[in-house]
Amino acid sequence: MNLLTRNTRRLVYLKELLVIVLAVAISITSGAIVFAGLSKEVTVDNNGKLLMVRKMKNTVDEVLRQNDISVAAYDYISKPLDAELAKEGTNEIYIKRAIPVNLHVDGKEQHVMTYYDTVGEVLEQNSIKLLERDRLESLKTTYKVKPGMDIRIVRVK
Repeated sequence: MNLLTRNTRRLVYLKELLVIVLAVAISITSGAIVFAGLSKEVTVDNNGKLLMVRKMKNTVDEVLRQNDISVAAYDYISKPLDAELAKEGTNEIYIKRAIPVNLHVDGKEQHVMTYYDTVGEVLEQNSIKLLERDRLESLKTTYKVKPGMDIRIVRVK
């Protein structure tokens, strides 16, 4: 009788252990399935530095904050910060950092922040039109913009 009782207890213990192991396995599998279903794939191009993540966040701002990425007022971002992330496919966010540029036109100096690539785009961004005889001092409209660049326009009358 004693042997039967011991075997019965051992069998009950093994059944309990099996139930616990199955419960843990089901919980882990369910959690992984829920995460995969709720998470969104996001690629952030932060001024050429790529970051690929899978997040459960819902908006662009939440993903950027979670990854310690800030966007200044003059920077370009391809999606609004409050934009909802798509549940399917890869969400792509492009950030282009603004740089300081000095504009000298009509006797005035203006310090501006721009994310545009060329001198011509910076002039257009700031509503500066080159008249027929006007010229850029040592530059062309196709030149790449560099931080701290001086863009001087000579007005010819």
